[in-house]
Amino acid sequence: MNGLFSQRAKIAFLASAALNMLVILVGHYLLPSRTALHFNAHGLADRWGSRVEFIAINLLMVIVTYYAIEYGAKLVLKFPKKLISLPNKDFWLSPEQRPMTEQKLTDSLRCFGVLNFLFQTILLGLVIAAHHMKPVQLNTPGMIVCTVGFFIATGIWCVWMYRSFKCK
Repeated sequence: MNGLFSQRAKIAFLASAALNMLVILVGHYLLPSRTALHFNAHGLADRWGSRVEFIAINLLMVIVTYYAIEYGAKLVLKFPKKLISLPNKDFWLSPEQRPMTEQKLTDSLRCFGVLNFLFQTILLGLVIAAHHMKPVQLNTPGMIVCTVGFFIATGIWCVWMYRSFKCK
């Protein structure tokens, strides 16, 4: 992957993380002090907590996601070669190719991070909207469409990443 793609992947990743944090901040002002933390299959709240708990959980998810994505490639490449599952791994894990492999993995993970943060942001929006319903109820069809879309996008990303590691 080229430098321009790497730069765009990083900017998109950071922008999607920032958008997610912005929605969390908005949620702080739009959610009631007693907030639904979980919904059942019918979209009804079945676990409640404080707004601070909701915000803390979501901020923790942003932080963990950010670090897992941003530093995942470095961590994976510290594993023994036999534990790394990559197509053409003899080529990609050779000492001369490792820097390019790390960059390709980082770029790929950042692209997945964008998908992940956008998914989390939409879910936060659905939860905030649910609190403006009487009774509090999650838009179950919206949640299903969002989740299926995320799974499809994840599958496409997996194929794209696999194909990007073909030998040159």
